[in-house]
Amino acid sequence: MDIVRLPATSLAVAALVIGVAAGCSKSDDSSAESSASATSTTTSAEATTSEETTSEEAGPSAAEPSDYGSLLIPPADMGSDTQTPGGVQLNPGGNPGAAQVYASPDGKQQIIDTILVFPDVAAADSNFQSNSATMNEVTTGAPEPIEVGDQGVMAIGTSPDGSKSVTAILFSQGRALVSLNFEGEPNDPVPPDVATDIATKQAGLIADGLPEE
Repeated sequence: MDIVRLPATSLAVAALVIGVAAGCSKSDDSSAESSASATSTTTSAEATTSEETTSEEAGPSAAEPSDYGSLLIPPADMGSDTQTPGGVQLNPGGNPGAAQVYASPDGKQQIIDTILVFPDVAAADSNFQSNSATMNEVTTGAPEPIEVGDQGVMAIGTSPDGSKSVTAILFSQGRALVSLNFEGEPNDPVPPDVATDIATKQAGLIADGLPEE
């Protein structure tokens, strides 16, 4: 993969945008069952008012943030020329997990990989259901089921403003929710089989590396 080196701030913005659009639990209707446990450690106010059981659920996720970067696909596996501007971002959008941008030197291709880790499989599934219904905020394509992870969908189209091609994959794997956005020039979308292969690799890394609930 041939990639452009972006400033570090570009990674933060890109990863956060994808996190909000594809899996950030703070604004979803489904967050009622997961936000207290997934974000209870982010503010002292929440921590002091949370139920004891909620704190116990959030504990494992809060204790392992440095480990989640290891769940991301190694840049070399994306291609010998792959760049990772800004490096790994931990806890994208204030949620336990990790994100990374993979880019080409010519700036025409970019892959944004965001992993959010929830306290349990039920919370990840709930967020998958709600967020798969809002993928039109990222791409004009309609989501179609794919065999990736525990459950997955892929939508192929362009960004809402038509400025770039966007193939978006959303899937759950255990208690993780993953968003992979493949961006390119408007008339040069990533081949679906390539996107699916990368998503399958990401699902495998999470299945092997993420502790069970």
